[in-house]
Formats: sequence, C-alpha cells, structure tokens
Amino acid sequence: MIEFIKAGKTLKAHGLNGELEIDLDPDLRQDILKQKVLFIYHEGNHIPFFIEKIRDDGRFFVKFEDVQDPEYAKVLSHKDIFTDVAKLPKTTIKKMDVSKKESAGLEGYLLIDQQSGNSGKIISIQEFPGQWMAEIQSGLRTFHIPIHEDFIIHLDPEKMEITVQLPDGIWDL
Repeated sequence: MIEFIKAGKTLKAHGLNGELEIDLDPDLRQDILKQKVLFIYHEGNHIPFFIEKIRDDGRFFVKFEDVQDPEYAKVLSHKDIFTDVAKLPKTTIKKMDVSKKESAGLEGYLLIDQQSGNSGKIISIQEFPGQWMAEIQSGLRTFHIPIHEDFIIHLDPEKMEITVQLPDGIWDL
C-alpha cells in the first residue's frame, strides 16, 4: 500500500496543451522535480498522473501525459498533489520527521535562548513559507522566532522547556 505525503497543490491551467501551474512544498521541491508520477487527490481518490515534463520559469508548471487540453487541466486545478513516501530519499524523510517533531506540541513550552539568556513562552507554532516559526510572549512583547533543528540544543518535555541557541540579534528584532 502506498503511503502518501502532500507535496503541493495544483493552481491553474496554463496554455493550450494541458499544463498546470503548481505550488510545491519547499522541503520536497528538488525531490518532486525528479519524480515520474504524482498523485492528485480528486473525487476522494489519489489518482496517479505520469509526468511528461516539469518546467521552472520562476513558477513551476507540470505537463502530465494524459492531460492534453486546458479543459481537463481546469478539472485538476486547485487540488492537492501527493507523492509516494517510498520514492523519497531517506535524508528528505528524516528532515521532514525532524520538522514535524519541532513543530508538534510546543505550545506552552518555555523557550530559553542559551546565547542571550532571554526566554519567553511559546504561544503558538505557525508555518511560514519555508519554515516553522514560534510565536513568543516575553514580558509585554510578542514576536516570532524560527524553529529549526540547528538551533535546538535540548528539549525537556517534563519541564516543558526548549533550550535553543539563536543567532545574535534575533531577540532585538
């Protein structure tokens, strides 16, 4: 059985030959560009579509083998795109697992910056383009700090504390 992972979304039909503009997950983009098949979630099913070509003109466009006209492409517009997890490199899967762990369940934790000595309570975790951000409440101030595996030194679920080493100046933004 295939384990699917969301890889992006189709946006709109483009041109007369059935191309679709697509938005790809930044963490998966390079791996998706090497895939031979993508799955589009349509009418309750993950339907496989074989890739004829993907082009990058600052935006990404995909041409599927069985999509020959703009009418069919329009039917596939604004749908979620998935890929088979088994087709992804292990390094990509590991990176994604770390990202999920970083962002899951950290609300309420005390974030302590070992570099500056500053601390604040994590109010929420939000996904921004390309990364996760923690919304921090420190005194009367609320601001965002990037959550990335390179910054995390220690996570203590019992104390609900996460110790990080952030680049100089982040607390001053």
